[in-house]
Order: sequence, then C-alpha cells, then structure tokens
Amino acid sequence: MIELTDATFATETATGRVLVDFYAPWCGVCKMIKPTLENLKGVKVCALDVDKYPKTALKLGITNLPTLVLYEGGKPVMRGSFDVIKKLEADK
Repeated sequence: MIELTDATFATETATGRVLVDFYAPWCGVCKMIKPTLENLKGVKVCALDVDKYPKTALKLGITNLPTLVLYEGGKPVMRGSFDVIKKLEADK
C-alpha cells in the first residue's frame, strides 16, 4: 500500500486504476479493512491519513472514515466503503 501525502496525491492517482483509502490511525474500521485492501488485485492501492494530510481530504469532502475512492485515469468513478471493496473483488 502506497502512503499518500497532500503533495503526492495528484501524481499517484493520475493514471491507471487506483483505490485510495482515506483513513485515520485511531479508526477501528479503518484498521479492520486494511488487510483486505492490501490483498486486492488489479488495482493500485494507496492510503491517505486524513489527520496528517487534511488538505486533500477537505478538498474532496471526505467526512466519514473509512472512505474509499476508486480513480480511473485520474477521475473518481466510485466512492463509498465496503461497496467499493465488493465491486473490486467482483471484477477479479
């Protein structure tokens, strides 16, 4: 899993199929889904700690944790939580 920052977010999500996990270290559900995210195939998985890097999270309107956003070609195509994981697992 690639750890993102406000500075690297745009570059890392610009091309290909990228799943971004917006999380916080204190979030129990975030910790619970991490192993599942690390084992996803066919997608680059990245994570952004919203406590360390709030600028990007605020810009994108992230209000719930965890929030997963799937990017394709730099554009967000799906946003949610467990439903995003289910879709990616079904796409295998």
